[in-house]
Amino acid sequence: DQNLSFRELFERIKTGHLKTSPLIIPGIELNVQFSTENIHILAYFSGNQITKVEPFLNQQRQNRFERNKNMIRKFYELKIPIPIDLLKPTADEPTPGRVKVAKWLVHKGYVSTISEAFEIYLGNNKLAYVARNNVSIGSALKFIKKMNGFPFVAHPHQYGWCENKNILRKKVNDLLKIDTVGIEVFHSDASIEEQKLIEEIASEKQIYISAGSDFHGANKEKHHLYKSTFSPDNHYGKESIS
Repeated sequence: DQNLSFRELFERIKTGHLKTSPLIIPGIELNVQFSTENIHILAYFSGNQITKVEPFLNQQRQNRFERNKNMIRKFYELKIPIPIDLLKPTADEPTPGRVKVAKWLVHKGYVSTISEAFEIYLGNNKLAYVARNNVSIGSALKFIKKMNGFPFVAHPHQYGWCENKNILRKKVNDLLKIDTVGIEVFHSDASIEEQKLIEEIASEKQIYISAGSDFHGANKEKHHLYKSTFSPDNHYGKESIS
C-alpha cells in the first residue's frame, strides 16, 4: 500500500523487510494495427530477453518522433505555439508524446485537465490529432514470439468489443487466426459485467488471462492501482480496486 521506488523496494527485499519477494516481469506496451483498429498489446519477457527488444523499440521511438513533429505543426496552425524542445527525447524520457503536450496545455491554461486536452486537441480525430504509423499486429506478434515473449491484448473493453458476446468472440477468433495471444480480463476501469464477459470468452477459447490497473501515474486520472487484497477469488468486488 506504499509508493516505493524500485530502489527502495529492492532494499527492503535485501534487508528482509518484505515478507514475500515480488516477482517482477519486464514488459512493454505496443500500439499495433489490427484490421482497421488501433489496439494495445502487452508483451511480457524473461529478464534476459528484454534487452534484445531495444532495436525494435528504437524504430517505434523514431516513428513517434515524426508523429510529434507533425502534431506540433498542427498546434502552430491552431495558434498554440508549443516549444519544439518540449517533445525532444531525453535519457529520462525517451518517448515523450501526447501526455506531455496535455500537461503543457494545462500548465499554460489552454485547458483545465489532461482529460480535457485529449477531448479537445489530442484524442482520436480531434483538432491536433496525428494518426500513428503503427506496426501490424501480425508483425508485432511474430516479433514477440521470436523474443520468447508472450502477448496479451490490453483493455479490450476500451475498443467497444464488449458491447455483446458475439462481437468479442469474433475479435478473439480473428486474433487467434493470426497467432497465440492472451487477453487482459481485469482492468481498473472495466465494469464487472465487462470483466465477466471477457473471462467467459477467454475460458471458452482456453487462452491465458491477465490483470492490469493501466496505472501510469498522474497521466491517467481515472486509473487506479489494485489493492494488495486483489485475488482471483474476489476480483469482481469493488473492494479489489483502490
